[in-house]
Amino acid sequence: MDTFTYDVAAMLRGLSRAASGVTLLESQLRHIARLGATDDVVLVIEDPAVGRQVFRPGGLPLDSPWQRRVAATGAVGLHLSPEPPGWVPADSPFVPAALLALRLDRHQRSATVDPLTGVTNRRGFRRALDRAGERLSRQGSALTLVVLDVDGMKELNDRAGHAAGDAFLVDLARELSRSSRATDAVARLGGDEFALLLEDAAPGSEELLLRRVERAVAAAAPEPVRLSWGAAHAPEESRDLDELLALADERMYADKGYRPARVDVGP
Repeated sequence: MDTFTYDVAAMLRGLSRAASGVTLLESQLRHIARLGATDDVVLVIEDPAVGRQVFRPGGLPLDSPWQRRVAATGAVGLHLSPEPPGWVPADSPFVPAALLALRLDRHQRSATVDPLTGVTNRRGFRRALDRAGERLSRQGSALTLVVLDVDGMKELNDRAGHAAGDAFLVDLARELSRSSRATDAVARLGGDEFALLLEDAAPGSEELLLRRVERAVAAAAPEPVRLSWGAAHAPEESRDLDELLALADERMYADKGYRPARVDVGP
């Protein structure tokens, strides 16, 4: 591939393996920059499905006046500086390939995101588990699986209404995401059940995380509720992530029945 041609089929094959369409685009732009022997590469995409978006090789920031001008006012296309003779940014085969990758990426995200809370849904969590299992097999990386459930959700819905219950779940998901790292996975498995996938986390860090979340959501709970959770760890307890998930789930239900030192969340 050079800066004047692009293998669309290669882009689609890469998308099936990449973490996201954006990640793939940024890596391919880095390759184009190397081939063109320039750091001034800006891709501008504008489409009703994805809006106007600007990409740089490897996700680099816009750090030159030319780059910022193209990002703000440039037409759709692959912009290079210096521009090769006869170069037309919109004519690059990379542009439709990139747009297709972004559309597919958006479609895949919509299929793996919980519409109420915005965190990963059960299908997306399954994919995260599969990827983590591959890393565990290759590298032996430590990971923690957590399953948590809201106690008192039915009473909250009955007394304060389902809108208040939904708002509480949104707040809970937001706090779980804020308290987690970017490399962690936060998922709503269904109803008031959530799961966390924490990679290379310090021992016991999941309990500190969840206690912070409990305190943070206390003010948002119109009725007394509390969180039950269970955790399981790899590779100490198992390298089979389905076994770990079942173990965390079992411990979550045990936590529901025995919590002498736990404090209720809510007024």
